[in-house]
Amino acid sequence: MNPPLDRLCRKTEAGSAALATRSAALPARARTALILINGREPMAVLAHKIGADAPALVEMLLAMGLIEDVPPPAAPLRPKPVPPPSPVAVPVADDTVTAARLAQLKRDGLHLLAPQFGPDVDVICRPLLEANTAAHYNAALAGIESKLAIYLGRKQALRLLDPLRL
Repeated sequence: MNPPLDRLCRKTEAGSAALATRSAALPARARTALILINGREPMAVLAHKIGADAPALVEMLLAMGLIEDVPPPAAPLRPKPVPPPSPVAVPVADDTVTAARLAQLKRDGLHLLAPQFGPDVDVICRPLLEANTAAHYNAALAGIESKLAIYLGRKQALRLLDPLRL
């Protein structure tokens, strides 16, 4: 009996244990098939990797309880659409910073951080761009600093962001 070409199988705990212990009861071709079965590739793909005896090997592994069928997903998952960037909030002037100074710092921040984050700079800097008070701006800058510290180190991140501080 040939299994359907879209059939998905995965290793059971017994199958993983058989691989880990290198059980002698498992023929070499069946062991190879068991290694290749991963629960993500359909039988059509595995048949090309395993060879012409793939259907028989799969049936044998099923009978031994080393693999099991993976139920098909209810519906294919579609990636969530990325929401369009929200418009930059018009800054509200507060006691310590004028709206013009805050707007200039945001522009400078984008230019300064673009080489660090590349095309993701808009996503990373979104909280910074949406900040409408000095407190929100400083909080957003602290978040960016923590991300930069991962790649540059804490001291270098502090030095890089110094010109953007209020």
